Amino acid sequence: YSINQMMDDLTAVIQYYRTSPNQKVFLFGHSWGGMLTAAYINKYPGTISGAVLAEPGGITSDLLEEYGEKSRRLKLFNEVTNDVLYPDQFLTGNENDHAVLDYKLALTYTYAYAKNNDEGVEGPSPFWRLGAGVLKKLSEFADEEGFDFTTNLQQYTKKVLFLYSENNRAYGQSFAAKEAAAFPNVQLSKVTGTGHEMIWFAWDRVQALVLPYLNSLR
Repeated sequence: YSINQMMDDLTAVIQYYRTSPNQKVFLFGHSWGGMLTAAYINKYPGTISGAVLAEPGGITSDLLEEYGEKSRRLKLFNEVTNDVLYPDQFLTGNENDHAVLDYKLALTYTYAYAKNNDEGVEGPSPFWRLGAGVLKKLSEFADEEGFDFTTNLQQYTKKVLFLYSENNRAYGQSFAAKEAAAFPNVQLSKVTGTGHEMIWFAWDRVQALVLPYLNSLR
């Protein structure tokens, strides 16, 4: 599975739900989803009517590495991490390997919700299926091949809403501004009183920023 296949999947979703050729299409991506949103606009800058990016982890390999060093420091899939957390010693389930892998990843993510964590996350997300297979492939792609989702973004002149959270010390306004600079027309906005998982813990404040932005592009 590759980034290009993910973009093909997103194209298929857009085609499925589009009711007319002139219907506007807006993308909203958070974290890894924000990276995919940037990648899609970079490849198809003329097809998207507007976009909201909420703390994408890094829209180039270098930015991803910089953010990763500040936030999720554990290498979730390396042997050392597995030895420390030893999930394979008590978890089995060959009848559904993918579900077991997702559950193992959820166990390793508990450090991300610890008190005073760098990303300002208030508590566990309301799900445990974290998409371990996709995350592993994305991590491998970033480590082995590198990427740059900014090569055509200057062609995208429509306004982009770029969100960052107040409590994510690993991200912050300076890193948000660094990523947002890839777009020529951007509105950089802070979501107050929350951290990286702003979509779940502060949806009311996110919505208060997103709806006016979308209405301005009607």
